[in-house]
Amino acid sequence: MKKSTLLIFIIFFVNSLMAQDLDIYRHSKNSNFKMPHINKGMTYKEFQLLSRDLRMQDMLYAMVVPGYTHFVAQDKKTGYWVLGTRLVGYAGLSYVILKNDFTLTELISGVNVTQDAAFKNQQIVAYTSLAIILGSYFYDWIHGKWVLKKKQEAIRYKYSIRMNASVETSRLPNHPLVPGVKFTLTLD
Repeated sequence: MKKSTLLIFIIFFVNSLMAQDLDIYRHSKNSNFKMPHINKGMTYKEFQLLSRDLRMQDMLYAMVVPGYTHFVAQDKKTGYWVLGTRLVGYAGLSYVILKNDFTLTELISGVNVTQDAAFKNQQIVAYTSLAIILGSYFYDWIHGKWVLKKKQEAIRYKYSIRMNASVETSRLPNHPLVPGVKFTLTLD
């Protein structure tokens, strides 16, 4: 039963396992050949923001590179804060590992013959460091994705107002407008 379940699982995801990007859904947009319509007033930075999309592959990059999603969203200040926070977590974990009084598995599992103060202090440092690393990763991914979405919405809103105004003015006739009155009579 276990083997057949595993086989079904592998067959179901075989298409995504052989893909270059880690996606369960198919991404059919070919951005290399499709030339988008760009507003004359749009800057290159705004165009970059509109063209970016965070995917599962970027989620993996954010695990390795602290602040990655904020850098993609062009929010460098927050990206550097996330980078610094994650480095603090790595420093605390490195301290515990290099101190070498106890193994990392002992500290995480909490199993040790001598429950002295040094063990408890290093255990607190290990748990805090792991919480900082995981917390900064999730903050980077969730908040970075939200920032990118908000910036893209602001750009779309800005240029859709301009495009609607230009469409309305282009529909005006070339001859001067003449005021008029219209009467309608409806009989019930």
